[in-house]
Amino acid sequence: MSNGQLLGVLSLVTGIISLFVFSIVFGPAAIILGVLALNKRNNLGWTGIILGGLVVLITGIAFIIALAQ
Repeated sequence: MSNGQLLGVLSLVTGIISLFVFSIVFGPAAIILGVLALNKRNNLGWTGIILGGLVVLITGIAFIIALAQ
């Protein structure tokens, strides 16, 4: 497994983990690992970026809703 593939898989795994636990930590980590994977020419990084971005967005919206109540 090349370095780019490893980064792509790690990005995907951290994106999936961020759906369930510690989204504030694992979401941005998935985005960063996805960008690094894309720099190594691995398209699996896009999946991690999208997953991490969605988790960060959903967490931000939930935080704003919680503050508004």
